[in-house]
Amino acid sequence: MFLNFRGCGSRRKYDPSAQHHFQRVGTNWTLENRLGTINGVLGRDDARSLEDIGYSYSSDLEGSVIFGMATNMTGHEDLYADGMLGLSNAATGAANEPFIYQLRRK
Repeated sequence: MFLNFRGCGSRRKYDPSAQHHFQRVGTNWTLENRLGTINGVLGRDDARSLEDIGYSYSSDLEGSVIFGMATNMTGHEDLYADGMLGLSNAATGAANEPFIYQLRRK
């Protein structure tokens, strides 16, 4: 379920099959921009499991968190990105709730 495309290279990737607490939430999402389309699914896991891919654990993310996992990308092949969609928290100074929650309401 995790996305593995050329832009990921040797970067850390979340593998839900390697996590004991992972649950597929079941909500699909799509983002379209001038470069192309990204499709994915929402997942839920224990915040501490995300440390394996370099996400700094924060007490703001105590317990389980819901996040977006990209499963398909078109037109973004040359995008060299690192990070996880929708894991913003109060420690980042974000004024709004995580993006993926805003996306779910649409």
